[in-house]
This record gives sequence, C-alpha cells and structure tokens, in this order.
Amino acid sequence: MCEPSSQIYRDVSVIGRGCHGRVYKAFRRDTGAVVAVRDVDLRRFDAAAVRHLFEQEKAEVRLVHPFIVQNHSMTKSREEFSLHIEMEYCADGSLDDLRWERKMSHCYIPEYRIWEIIVQVAGALVYMHDPNKPGGIVLHKNLKLSNILANGHAVKIGDVGLPEIDYTKRPDYHVFEAYRAPEATKFGIYDTASDIWSFGVLLLELCTFKQPNWKPSLLKVAPQYELWEEYSDDLYYLIEDCLKLKASERLTAGDIYLHPQAQEALRRLKEYE
Repeated sequence: MCEPSSQIYRDVSVIGRGCHGRVYKAFRRDTGAVVAVRDVDLRRFDAAAVRHLFEQEKAEVRLVHPFIVQNHSMTKSREEFSLHIEMEYCADGSLDDLRWERKMSHCYIPEYRIWEIIVQVAGALVYMHDPNKPGGIVLHKNLKLSNILANGHAVKIGDVGLPEIDYTKRPDYHVFEAYRAPEATKFGIYDTASDIWSFGVLLLELCTFKQPNWKPSLLKVAPQYELWEEYSDDLYYLIEDCLKLKASERLTAGDIYLHPQAQEALRRLKEYE
C-alpha cells in the first residue's frame, strides 16, 4: 500500500480499511480542503479488472448526485501498483459504524432515521439505475453498510465502480455472500434488482444488528426474520419486498423512493438544511 503524496496532501491519517485498501483523511496543500483518499492496491486485480476500474471511474465522474459520494480525481502512485482516488470526505463514518455503536449501547436506531437513510439510498439508486442518463445504467454490485457514508443527517453511497474482490478467502465470507442476490450467486447475473436485494439485506442488518447467515444460492424461500416491536409493518414489508427470491418480484428503487414514509423522511431532510 502507498500513502498519498506528501506533495499534494498534508496531515494524512488512516480512517478506514476496506477490501480494496486503506482510506485516508487528508488536507489538500493547494486549497486546504479536507478530502478522503482511497488507496487501491492494483496488484489484487488482473489487467482486465484494472481497465474496467478506469472505465468505471470515468463513468462515475458523470454520477453527480447529492446522495452519491463524489470522486474528485484518480491518479496512480509513482510505484504504479497503487491507485489513489480522491473523494468527498464524510465526517461521520459509515452505516456499519452506526450499527456497531448502537449495538454496543443496546439502543435501536429510531425508525424515522431508518426512513431518512432509505430515501437517500433509494434516491441514489434511482439515479444510478436510470437507463436514460449519460452512461446509462450503473450497477453498484457491492452495496453494504460499510459503503454507505454519513455526514450529519445526509448519507451517500460510496465505492461506485470499484471492481469486485474475491471474498471467498475471507473468514467472514458468508456475510458478503448473503449480500449477493440469488441470481448473482447462482448464475452470475447482475441487474438493478440485484442491487435491491443488497439494499434489503443492509436494511435488515441495520434494523436487527444481526449479520445475515444464509447462502442465497441455497434459499428455497425468502429469508425469514423478525424486527423489534418498535418498528412498523411498513418497514417490515418494505424489507420483505426487497428480499423476494425472484428478481422480477422485488421493488424497484423508484418504488422505494416514492413510499409515503420515504417521502415524509425526505421532507424532514429538507427542513434540516
């Protein structure tokens, strides 16, 4: 791994470690702006995956949306084996951090906050899944709690366009596998409905603090679960409709975004501004 250039950044510190590499907080020397810099180890990928990364990164430049983490630039390190992606800094960490903090304090996340998260993630997916925007449909393929970043009341999808990692060698592989839709694990098929499955899994994890333990490829019926009594039937059934085994039966991002409770949450978010 390669720390961001001291000629470009100052006060560099590690704020996260993910499957693709470390994430740093840094200040640009030219503007003083605080940014995040992801260090991607290119040696983990074959040449085709690296080309795909650059192609996707170019596409992500066009993904300008308030609910998507904005990438500023992408440069190779002098050693050529490390890629630095400068991006928008989100001060409050990821939803996985939120889940962990709440779990440790034995305090569930209020439902109004869950709906605020839902409408923002759904809004980003509506935009990404729009075939009529420049670049067409963009699939995330790796949507999970650690890829949703928070900044106050705002949450944003990150890691759009990064290539898939081989998770099979990780000790927590079963968690990553559960986030993949049945059609993806069985047949390698990804589409917009696959992102919705992942969305349902992350909501279930956020609402129960329990990591999923099923194998999507072996499911004969949809995952069974219980939510705390503090949560409404609306929330329960929305998650259920994201986790349909048949991709065609799942909600779309637009369906989720237009849910009355999601729209009420959106109105609240506008009042916070």
